[in-house]
Amino acid sequence: MRGVLRHLLPVFLVGWSSAAAPDDDVSTSTLKDEIVDCVETGGRDLDGDGKQDLACVTRRGDEDPQRAVVVLSSAPAGTPPALDVPILHCPNCGEAQPIQLEMMVDENPPQAFEVSESAGSSSIWTYEYRFERAGSRFRLGSESKSVLDRVNGMIGKVRTHYSDSVGSSVRTVSRADESEPRSVEFLNVYAMPRKGSIKLDGDGRDAAWQQATRLPVGRADYIVLERSILETNEDLSYSLRALWDDGFLYLLIEVTDDVVVLAPPGKNGVRYDHVELWLDRAGQPWDAELTPRMQPDLAKTIQLGLVPIRGTNKVRVLRWFPDETNLPKVTAAWRKTATGYTIEASFPLELIGASDSYADEFYVRELRKGLVNLTVVASDADDPAAPRQESMIATSRLEHRGAPYEMGLLHLMKSTTPDKVDGGGGNSASP
Repeated sequence: MRGVLRHLLPVFLVGWSSAAAPDDDVSTSTLKDEIVDCVETGGRDLDGDGKQDLACVTRRGDEDPQRAVVVLSSAPAGTPPALDVPILHCPNCGEAQPIQLEMMVDENPPQAFEVSESAGSSSIWTYEYRFERAGSRFRLGSESKSVLDRVNGMIGKVRTHYSDSVGSSVRTVSRADESEPRSVEFLNVYAMPRKGSIKLDGDGRDAAWQQATRLPVGRADYIVLERSILETNEDLSYSLRALWDDGFLYLLIEVTDDVVVLAPPGKNGVRYDHVELWLDRAGQPWDAELTPRMQPDLAKTIQLGLVPIRGTNKVRVLRWFPDETNLPKVTAAWRKTATGYTIEASFPLELIGASDSYADEFYVRELRKGLVNLTVVASDADDPAAPRQESMIATSRLEHRGAPYEMGLLHLMKSTTPDKVDGGGGNSASP
């Protein structure tokens, strides 16, 4: 469940000079917008320079979403605001209930502020955003999406914390009385639009990969099998990069493995070093009543294996669930490295479900094209004489085989990750 920020349009606001007095008249003229809500100006110092600043939610017409805007009093006149991002609009609420806004600013230390909105009738949707100071600007530090079903009292919630373009999420379903919550943790995979060609040879050095966000996955994340203790990340870890275009998803998986045990030709490879993908194409990981989907869907849940073959640069691609078969439409290659091995692979979008990927109420934002339930798993074997699965680490805490609720999310991004959007002087620099 990810994401909410739109592509940002340039915004031209009258900047505060350091000598300007922050009163109501200045606030209105500075923003040049319809002001929906502002943090009280008295004593608010978001950048810690001893001068009060202005944080508001503004609106540009009935059709446009509201925007969080921060103007720093220390900024030279005419400079863009320290933050200017579109944040709202409950996509399914219609006119049932006015959007409610609340803004809070940390007092000690004064380095972040929060915005929330709620709307709905039979179901109440709530969106929360925390923006943290990053130098003279602000970035999205965390966001939360939740829905309360008033009929059955169920609450579904996803909260994501951002750090260096890594989105760590917790998905929770509970009753309104907060009894018996069911939670799962996962790392988000952000696939960027492909720019430039990719030669699928397992080398991973094409310039196109430098546009992709690197997701590191190690022993401190999600170990889903540990027959022998993973002492360090040198025993088993990996990084993941993803790109996409109109026809394919591309993955670059760089595995660190101190003992590489390769499958011989003809073996299905499950006992040898390999990478697995669990995919679910059935949409939201809970049903209409917010009940977690804990069983794989035989028609829409698949398990793929990428198995490097000994003595070649070929990767055998198999579907292991719901039944075993080869997948000739998936192209992959591998290469040995000084610290392990690398796999490059491309997948038709229709195979992984991206051609009809869901963009539910949490994610109807122009930053993303769509979502796919996905967990990537690296499987390690350490004994060439008697290979078996010794350790497995993943991008989610997948405790039940093929459970969509416990999978993470693949995001088909339109330009960049949520915490790196930049517009008119807004967030941190783009990656």
